[in-house]
Amino acid sequence: MRALLLLACWARAPGFANADTPLHAFASFSMVTGLEFGADSTRLLVSGWDVKMWDVASGRMLRDFAMLAGRAALSQDGRRVAAGERRLEPGSSLLKVWDSGDGSEVLSLDVSAHVLNEGVNSVDFSPDGTKVAVAGGAGPVKIFDVASGNELHSIDTRGARHVVFDPTGTTLGIGRTKKLFLWSL
Repeated sequence: MRALLLLACWARAPGFANADTPLHAFASFSMVTGLEFGADSTRLLVSGWDVKMWDVASGRMLRDFAMLAGRAALSQDGRRVAAGERRLEPGSSLLKVWDSGDGSEVLSLDVSAHVLNEGVNSVDFSPDGTKVAVAGGAGPVKIFDVASGNELHSIDTRGARHVVFDPTGTTLGIGRTKKLFLWSL
């Protein structure tokens, strides 16, 4: 049985004192594990049991990327969406990158060997959108080239739960239980 989950967005206009009424309540049949606004704040990427893109102004779903994901990321220019499969049972785990406009798949990589049994915990794009970092399970953090799928870096920080590029793309933040690492790229 699936439960209905509502995700609501609030905004406070100048001089508007009541923030009790949301702009929109987005209906979703999943658990929300990640939220990311596009740079222009017109779209909202929601990840969890699925990955969906919503129009903030209308509350209308723009795209369902149909993937079970722990986290998804939106490139800074808004052109790409990346998500890593969150595995419930042993098997393959995929990293996928899509064109956010038409939903076409740009990249699909089997990252099972890197994330081991847990699946992907976190993904993030470099600021220029050419690289994607992946963390998951007991495996190392990997950075891949979006265009070719080639592995560019492997960072041995097993058990990473979160990855994030700094705004210059020269440092990668890696978080795991009780530890934070900053790696120069």
